[in-house]
Amino acid sequence: MAEGCSPIRAPWRSRELVRDSFWTVLLVASLGVVLTEVIAGAVAAALDALPHDWALITGEYFVHVVTTPVLGMGTAVLYYALLDRERARTRDEPAGAGSS
Repeated sequence: MAEGCSPIRAPWRSRELVRDSFWTVLLVASLGVVLTEVIAGAVAAALDALPHDWALITGEYFVHVVTTPVLGMGTAVLYYALLDRERARTRDEPAGAGSS
């Protein structure tokens, strides 16, 4: 969406951006999931004092409201970091070095 790629081209573009950074991307994505689970566990523990119905509804809502933007921001920061790295790499390449 950010680059205007078609749905068919988008996975290939994603692969180009992640090239040489698979483990970094995997680590950041995994940390996002772990962070989400830690927040969910902390909220669940804090809401144990409430009646079960309130804790279930309030806790799930709160966790989603807090963690969804965090994961989205992490994904955006990762995307722009990969994009900047790719732009720096293509800027530093000598003319004609990328074609074969």
